[in-house]
Amino acid sequence: MNDRRGRFVALGLILFTLAYGLFQARVLLEGPELTVRAPVPGASLTEPLMEVRGKAHNVTRVTINGRPITTTPEGDFNDTLVTPSGYGVVLVEATNRFGYHIEERIEIYGAPMHTEES
Repeated sequence: MNDRRGRFVALGLILFTLAYGLFQARVLLEGPELTVRAPVPGASLTEPLMEVRGKAHNVTRVTINGRPITTTPEGDFNDTLVTPSGYGVVLVEATNRFGYHIEERIEIYGAPMHTEES
């Protein structure tokens, strides 16, 4: 009877270890996730500054146009950039701790900058 109980405990520990390992591996299995909420692709912007905001999951690094930005513990990010004059691209990239990479490329159109001539 004791031998049967020992096998049951050993099997239970093995199953628990496997389940826990799969639970922890979910970050690797899911990979990085990135959602850019603003600006909207194809947007025509008239303000001199634009807000870039979104959410990232399972990442250790987020960059906007190659510049690292910080995220909240929930994965939210928010940054302000100068609106380009005419056509422009905002490239948001996210990388997880295993080196997997994802990116969002947002094409936008800024109002031409007018300068006053004397």
